[in-house]
Amino acid sequence: MKIEWSINKDKHYVHLKYYGQPDFDYWTNIMENIFAHPDYIQGMGFIANLTESDAPDANHLRAVKDFIISHKTQMEGIRWANVTARRTVHFGMTRMAQVFVENLPNELNAFLSEKEALEWVTASDKKKIPK
Repeated sequence: MKIEWSINKDKHYVHLKYYGQPDFDYWTNIMENIFAHPDYIQGMGFIANLTESDAPDANHLRAVKDFIISHKTQMEGIRWANVTARRTVHFGMTRMAQVFVENLPNELNAFLSEKEALEWVTASDKKKIPK
């Protein structure tokens, strides 16, 4: 697995581009680096482009859920957008992940484009989901 990431401080979001097979330990290390970065502000949105990665399995999603619970302070109030670009498997796994995180202090949605994802993660109305 490889994840390229950057922080857009002006628009208040983190962009991630995933490549290859999901690896929870690698992902955890990336998240810790983001949280420790001086430009990261708690509550920033996340855009995860999954178009070049393999789909995670249910065990990976459960581990992510546990990470969110154990990092509640850093994860509280964020919007996480998975860009699936019509990859049915990623769209379906994002829907499964929504069930895992439905009672947690963040929001998760799947989008077909980064434009839609950006509109959602930067929207001031936390209920607004672009069509």
